[in-house]
Amino acid sequence: MVISVKTGKVRSLGKHASTKDRKFTVKDKKKKKKADGVVSESTVARVTEIIASSSVSFEDAIAVGVARACKTLQNVTGAWVQDQKVDIEDGKISAFRVNLKVTFVLNE
Repeated sequence: MVISVKTGKVRSLGKHASTKDRKFTVKDKKKKKKADGVVSESTVARVTEIIASSSVSFEDAIAVGVARACKTLQNVTGAWVQDQKVDIEDGKISAFRVNLKVTFVLNE
């Protein structure tokens, strides 16, 4: 499954998608002109870990986590679902939890 940072929409990569397939990024490169006239691109990004939960589904937990990350962090460009887990009460799933690695570009 993939979630767009810009739209917040979740889409599935199909039933054969692995955790590795759940990664997405948006490139945000800045061009810098060196003294010799050559243009180079560079960015510095940071990754932070977020755990989010939902009583509805894993997709909803991802959407909640990304929305919260975008509310707190600037320049969020991507997220990777590192782990998924469910909480069980009385033999039924009570919460869907995801561990997200969120990437954001640092301001200059």
